[in-house]
Amino acid sequence: MCILRSSPKTRDMTMCQVNATEIKQSTPSSSKPMAFSLRLATTFLGGYIFLWRFHTRKYAPNPSHNIVKTTNLRYKSGSGDPSMVSNLIEWDRKTISLEHIKLGEGDSLDVSTQQLLQYVVSIHDIVDKKSPWGVVAAFGTDQAVELSVALAVTFGSKRELSVVVTGASKPATEIGADGPANISDAIAVAATESARKLASMIVCSGLILHPLTTDKFDVSSIQPFQSYETGPLGRVVKCETVSGVVHRTPFFYYWAPPEMEILLHVKELAVENEVPIVHSINFYPGYESLLEGKQMDGLVFAGGSDGYGPNKEIQDQLKKNKTILVVAHQGARGIVVRDATGSGIPVGNIYPRPARTMLLFGMLGKKTEPEMKQYFAIHGGLIPHHLARPETPRAKL
Repeated sequence: MCILRSSPKTRDMTMCQVNATEIKQSTPSSSKPMAFSLRLATTFLGGYIFLWRFHTRKYAPNPSHNIVKTTNLRYKSGSGDPSMVSNLIEWDRKTISLEHIKLGEGDSLDVSTQQLLQYVVSIHDIVDKKSPWGVVAAFGTDQAVELSVALAVTFGSKRELSVVVTGASKPATEIGADGPANISDAIAVAATESARKLASMIVCSGLILHPLTTDKFDVSSIQPFQSYETGPLGRVVKCETVSGVVHRTPFFYYWAPPEMEILLHVKELAVENEVPIVHSINFYPGYESLLEGKQMDGLVFAGGSDGYGPNKEIQDQLKKNKTILVVAHQGARGIVVRDATGSGIPVGNIYPRPARTMLLFGMLGKKTEPEMKQYFAIHGGLIPHHLARPETPRAKL
């Protein structure tokens, strides 16, 4: 994780790594498990956090970086020679200094919801203590969307902070290695002024993506993320000089998402408490059998479009159990219906996985169903943002 502070000349950065194993040992046995139906199996590099400041200070590489270990089956993070990735990270040492903070190591595929909450709390604690310019978390690709959404809804857009999540799933020694380049791109993005207005972003293989409209579609590519409806927020343009120095320039496109409102204040979050059970399920013939006998507090139904939800029998059962139903479209395979019909809370442009994380954090924040409906409508584009927020003047054409 990286933190940046404001000063005329230089930006300081700190790097943290997340350890799923350590946190798992401290997870109470009474905690409810979180279920994922839309989980994709790929790779993960143990989470890093970079902290940036705008002070001038010397950077000493931290020898405790834990990067990735390769096997003949899949990449496994959390062990191996740190130099495989960390020694190849590039950044402007004249304006940025990098500090590495190790929170742990592990595979993001194995990260439970309790652990994800602990990561969010730990990042907030570090940010509060160090008053950073920005944060870069190298967390891996499997749950990068979940972490980015969690940071977006807890930091919001109004805080003077840039937050970037990136994947570093392959060591530099492997063909198609994306680890060093992803972290280098993320550092360049987080160091920009524009990044401080976007709550949280995902940077991977040169693309700058908004977590609410991004999902992991390809488990084998070094660019696993896509954002088909809205497209990326921008990209990182690279230019190599004759001397071999690579300059990275983040370029943001014309569209910008609504400002993220804080859905849950981290100080209100007690990680040791039981977390709501929120399932997500993809529509396909016979899906009803997956819901039989399931106890849940919330359900994200990934149908063909907004307004297309479970059948009446399922709806009646959900209402009886007081389960909050959220209906999301299915990425490029669905149609965004702005005027949603049917039951459940429509989420507009928001993809199913981000919608599930938002619902989870809303329930942790004790938000009511009407409050969640309003929140999804604003951030999913169902309500023009200037109508939902009267204090924000409408842009003049």
